[in-house]
Amino acid sequence: MWVLALASLASFMVILDMLVVATALTAIHRHLGASLADLEWTVNAGFVVWELALAGVAAGAILPARGRRPVPEPVSAKVSEPA
Repeated sequence: MWVLALASLASFMVILDMLVVATALTAIHRHLGASLADLEWTVNAGFVVWELALAGVAAGAILPARGRRPVPEPVSAKVSEPA
């Protein structure tokens, strides 16, 4: 249940952040002289950072539930040395 609440909060934060960035784009363009490509990079960079954080939270919640699995032994270790 707490995972759902945490994921919902993270999704809300992503939406809120994108709303703030979208609102600030005209000021960024006007005061900094940013081109359309620069504004696209601004939006995409913020989106990627938040999505990676959300993926990290989800992975941290899901992976421990699967438990530890043994790591397979390398093939070269199974080959016996010639006598």
